[in-house]
Amino acid sequence: MDQLELKNEVSDYVDSRMDYLWDLSNYVYSHAEIGFNEYQTSIKLRKNLYKF
Repeated sequence: MDQLELKNEVSDYVDSRMDYLWDLSNYVYSHAEIGFNEYQTSIKLRKNLYKF
């Protein structure tokens, strides 16, 4: 697999999960935590990374 094929494959993968990624992004935005204390966000991200 050359570099262009790999780039296209990764791009397709991300595109196929765009709705999920937007939902996750909106969650992070709407549950802002200050002072580098992102407890809720880190829990949410950790749980969701296992889906991939």
